[in-house]
Amino acid sequence: MEKITKRKLEIILSKIPLPKNLKKELEQYPTPSSLAARILWIAHTTYDDISNRYVLDLGTGNGIFAIGAAVLGARFVLGIDIDFSILLYAKEYVRTLNLSNIDLYCADVKCLNLKRRVDTVVQNPPFGVYKPGRDMLFLDNAVKIANVVYSIHKLETLDYVMGYLAGRGLKAEVLFRDVIPIPPLYPEHREKWHLVNIFVVRVQQLT
Repeated sequence: MEKITKRKLEIILSKIPLPKNLKKELEQYPTPSSLAARILWIAHTTYDDISNRYVLDLGTGNGIFAIGAAVLGARFVLGIDIDFSILLYAKEYVRTLNLSNIDLYCADVKCLNLKRRVDTVVQNPPFGVYKPGRDMLFLDNAVKIANVVYSIHKLETLDYVMGYLAGRGLKAEVLFRDVIPIPPLYPEHREKWHLVNIFVVRVQQLT
């Protein structure tokens, strides 16, 4: 594959198919390719957390973070999601790109049993709108199994998330704040776009 730039990465990610029959109860919303590329590029170029690393994407959905990490030269990437049907979209695009350093696996985040720690987790977890606490469940499991975690959360939870991480003795920094535009994906959605304020946090184990 040709040398990757941030713009080229975003273009690759923008072509991942949007799954049909999304499940509201699992809070399946697409991560914008621009946001995914920005996070991955920071992790890759600023912190050296992607290239030649073992990377995990929890709640991978259509595989946008997992595929992006694989394209950026991760040693191996594992994308995990509880919904097998959504993984089929990611698998199809992985075959299109001919990536050999990635695997996608259907499992519940609560029941992970990895044989080794990973270097980096990059995730866009459920925000806990339909099942309160799901966001923290993902974050808690991520920091247990990874040296570094990149995670997206609703801006209104910033103080709680940062306090929780500080209480666990973890080094956490807010990388940036952004807005996710969510299109009308479900029948009850009436707005053309629903804007969600988010922040991206980088969490590191202290040695």
